Amino acid sequence: MKLGISTYSFPWSFGIDGAAQKPMIPIEVLQVAIDNDIKHLQFGDNLPLHHLSKNEIADLASLAKEAGVKLEVEPGN
Repeated sequence: MKLGISTYSFPWSFGIDGAAQKPMIPIEVLQVAIDNDIKHLQFGDNLPLHHLSKNEIADLASLAKEAGVKLEVEPGN
């Protein structure tokens, strides 16, 4: 078994019902994984990645690869 986190690990950090004044962005979620030496990160549909630009996706993927974090994206995200 391998330890991982998901965007569902931070449900109130994405502005559910306006709960977060400054919702987390994907790179911040990745940084939490990196800072805690977590090597698996799943992006759920509570943080849609299709709103990101191609450059933002490339930056996210590049940082994850550099840090050795495996990314997983739920279908439909």
